[in-house]
Amino acid sequence: MKKLLWILFSLGLAIFIVFGTLTFAVGKKEADNTKRETILNKTYQEKIKHINVNASDAAVTIKKGDQFKVTSVGNKDEFDITSKVEDETLNVNLKEQNLIINFNFFKNEYNEIEITVPKNLEQLDIKTDTGKINMHDIKSDNTSLVVDTGMINIDGSYLGNFEAYSDTGKILTNKTNFKNGKIQSDTGTVRLNDAPADTPLDIETDTGSVRLVYNKELKNTLLDIEQDVGNTQINRNELKNKKVGSGDNLVKIRSDVGSVQID
Repeated sequence: MKKLLWILFSLGLAIFIVFGTLTFAVGKKEADNTKRETILNKTYQEKIKHINVNASDAAVTIKKGDQFKVTSVGNKDEFDITSKVEDETLNVNLKEQNLIINFNFFKNEYNEIEITVPKNLEQLDIKTDTGKINMHDIKSDNTSLVVDTGMINIDGSYLGNFEAYSDTGKILTNKTNFKNGKIQSDTGTVRLNDAPADTPLDIETDTGSVRLVYNKELKNTLLDIEQDVGNTQINRNELKNKKVGSGDNLVKIRSDVGSVQID
């Protein structure tokens, strides 16, 4: 059964690569011809504790800055973006002007929303259908990131109670801490580089590898790993028996098809 799953997975991957290669040039050429201009450029002096972004088909970047600011670049004929502060919440919403579904994800990369944040947030919620989420040097007590098709890439942040979901795309974190984490990817790699030690974590993938690279020695963690197809490699001596200390911090990993590596 495992051999059959591997064969089916390899066949599907090969088909994906072939068709992806054939459509790449056309999609990229159309994207390069897309008209780009600044659609929104606003700063806010209001007190903001919560940011809520519904980006539809756009790449979203959240980074630290001197003031709360929202900038959007793209084709104004294709989408409309609004942002306003209400009840200490900054709401950013993107609406497509054309209701026809756009299957050219290259084009979506040219629609961008950038938000700068000067201080800690109580809540950060970001959702985009087709587009990546980039985050750098952000602190939030509660964080929820959702992407249907696209990458989630986080660097140098503290995310509190952290949840991330990607239907198709990688989820990557680097030097990012959180109080507890729940990460789910249907098809895509999950990698946490410089992951926080002794921190509860729940990771689930249907098809994709999982790799955790811890930033220091673990002293109170329990590993619970289940896979249908794939190898598990534990390279930390303190976790050879999948438990260190009292095991109060559960790291739960579920993978249907894919390898798991703990460093």
